[in-house]
Amino acid sequence: MIPNISSQITFLYFKDLEKADIFFSTVLGLDLVEDQGWAKIYQVSKGAFIGAVDETRGSLKAKTDSAVLITFCVEDVQGFADRLREHDINITKDVNVFEEIQIINCFFDGPEGYKFEVQEFLRPVAKKIFHQV
Repeated sequence: MIPNISSQITFLYFKDLEKADIFFSTVLGLDLVEDQGWAKIYQVSKGAFIGAVDETRGSLKAKTDSAVLITFCVEDVQGFADRLREHDINITKDVNVFEEIQIINCFFDGPEGYKFEVQEFLRPVAKKIFHQV
């Protein structure tokens, strides 16, 4: 039997939790839905969450070079990129249409070496799956 998964949380570990909090709440505009002091959980969308954890209290340590890419699906990649620029966030690859896989995307740096992407799926079938509000 397949388990009934009701939501998903991705936890990232930081040396400077306060800086991470500003990034997620102010820059990205995510709602802080659970504040445990040394761990904070932000709602990305219905059923999807991202957590920021103080490495001194969490079960993992922060890494200086991350092999993780966090991707947020959005309806307006250009508007999101403009918001990032307003907060002086380093955009590593500007808004681009990737014809081969039918997406529009943009890559940017988060705190402590984490890499982020915003993307919009252009194919109607994929848009229906990934752009649920």
